Amino acid sequence: MSKIKNMQQLRDKVLKTIDDLENKKIDINEASVISKLSETIISGLKSELQYSILIGNKPKIDFYGDESGIPLDKDFKKLL
Repeated sequence: MSKIKNMQQLRDKVLKTIDDLENKKIDINEASVISKLSETIISGLKSELQYSILIGNKPKIDFYGDESGIPLDKDFKKLL
């Protein structure tokens, strides 16, 4: 199994999991575990991104890819 190194690969893994579940290649328990682990990863990355924004840093999280370094609108902080 290859290591998931970025958000696109994680997205691809989740979409493949859905396909595998629909095609009965995996059972619901395995799909559930993959889904919950993906959710945990995304939640941690979201917290890291929010923290970066709140302390005034330009977010740069490699897992998100190049897009994470794009400055966000200052009004975004009000949503946090």
